[in-house]
Amino acid sequence: MGFEQASAPVIAPPMSPPTVLRGRWLPIARYAWLAAAVLALTFFVAGIPVYFERLRTVCIEVACDAAPTPPPGAQALKGVGLSASFYAAYYTALDVAVGIVYLAVAALIFRRKSGERIAILGAFTLLIWGFFSVAFTISAAAEVYPQWRPALEYAQLLGLVSITLFFFLFPDGRFVPRWARWLALALILLLMPAYIWPDSPADYREWPPPVAGPFLLTWMGSMIGLQVYRYRRVSHAVQRQQTKWVVFGWPVPFLDSSRSCRFHSSSLPRFMRRPASSKT
Repeated sequence: MGFEQASAPVIAPPMSPPTVLRGRWLPIARYAWLAAAVLALTFFVAGIPVYFERLRTVCIEVACDAAPTPPPGAQALKGVGLSASFYAAYYTALDVAVGIVYLAVAALIFRRKSGERIAILGAFTLLIWGFFSVAFTISAAAEVYPQWRPALEYAQLLGLVSITLFFFLFPDGRFVPRWARWLALALILLLMPAYIWPDSPADYREWPPPVAGPFLLTWMGSMIGLQVYRYRRVSHAVQRQQTKWVVFGWPVPFLDSSRSCRFHSSSLPRFMRRPASSKT
């Protein structure tokens, strides 16, 4: 008598609840996010008129780091019936819209999920990344007011640290596998000297291509690779859907080619940066 072998049931990964902030850490995290939001918004609003004027008078002819590329040229704009003021107003409005979108999404996450560690980290990452890396306004103002430069540098460092931690911890706020925490720590320690001791031998932006290239590939590849590992081996259905939203939503800023050319260019190694144009 033959017996049919029953197929083993497919067992879904257990539902792991997101880690939550408790005790004194909850108000500390919330007040820290609110303070960061106020500071970022203050810098952003103060930089708007500076960015507009810089676009209208300088970056329309010369390629600026904190401006759309390539510069159109006043004569080229005049040839199609546009003025320098219109060009500056258009890109300033676009930058303000970018900042508002990032702030709105971050505020929504903060309002609804600020008790969860990964949610408040995501809200902080969106806030810092949006205002200090995607939007041009604060970077442009820092070119005019050098005293803004230290704040911009430290904010960009916070942005790199927060986005690294976010991709290592998303979606449940835990390091998976456990050894990933040591990889995250090593990467963050290698990123930090560029903003604390710029132009030093420890600054990865000054490293030669055979060293800087593999470092950047390891940094970005580990964030993507760990998300793929989680998606295939660890995450349940809800977390997999969340991962899809993040993976497909995060590259949106890169779709604007003018932003892609400059996106975090100050964080790239020197050999990868767009060469600066000189005014003729």
